[in-house]
Amino acid sequence: MQNLPKSLAAVAAAFALNLPTPAVACTAFQLKSNDGAQIYFRSMEFGYPFNSKVLVVPRGTDFTGTGPGGKPGKKWTATYGFVGLNVAIAPTVVADGQNEKGLAIGMLYLPGFAQNLDPEAAPADKSIGSWEVLNYLLANCSSVDQAVSALQNDVYVAQ
Repeated sequence: MQNLPKSLAAVAAAFALNLPTPAVACTAFQLKSNDGAQIYFRSMEFGYPFNSKVLVVPRGTDFTGTGPGGKPGKKWTATYGFVGLNVAIAPTVVADGQNEKGLAIGMLYLPGFAQNLDPEAAPADKSIGSWEVLNYLLANCSSVDQAVSALQNDVYVAQ
């Protein structure tokens, strides 16, 4: 009888550890097929619905990034059209997408790992918000190499 409370506690702990809990995470991975094609997969396990809709952005669409203090930042015009999924809280921003050249990018939530540049040093004419990076890269880059170069040389992501 004296061991009953410990047994109940063990059963309760095991039960609690097996209850589903909402995750706040993202998962992305690629598979390479036998013919060399890359297949990109993505999930959003945030525990609440994003109510995503398909967003189609044609070539020639004009954008203005977000600069320091919420002021207008970098301006650009889409060289490439792209399609992607938005989220209800940001209906004009692509969270995952692919452009007409085949470049596919996903916005992942990586708290504690991703870092932005110092907003105080941000030149307004090169600044975009972190939520605008996919729109910028999909609109302007046709390859991963071009996307890396753009992030290193063309834009300043400070927020």
